[in-house]
Amino acid sequence: MSISTTSIEAYNDINSDGTSATQKNIILDTLDTIAKPLSAREVSNITGIEINAVSGRINDLKKDGLLVEAEKRKCSISHRLVTPVTSLSHKFKFNTRFFGRNFWKTTFEVQ
Repeated sequence: MSISTTSIEAYNDINSDGTSATQKNIILDTLDTIAKPLSAREVSNITGIEINAVSGRINDLKKDGLLVEAEKRKCSISHRLVTPVTSLSHKFKFNTRFFGRNFWKTTFEVQ
């Protein structure tokens, strides 16, 4: 099965006009604000972005390494088993034991 010419044109349009980047930022901000893994349908419900666009942006963000899959669970909207996603900032909690106290003092010290 091949991708239709109109699908390729639509994909190129959303990438060139900034729509894709805007949607990615909205999705990342939503996941950071909610601070728990969400399904694509839950993200769509919260953001108002259509589910097909959310699914595409989530796939892009996973490929970019900005989102990771979380443990499977039932979606609160569809009630189907889904693999929700979360941003890396919530998947890996940074702590002073990893970097050491001096790293945090010198890196984030208020001048």
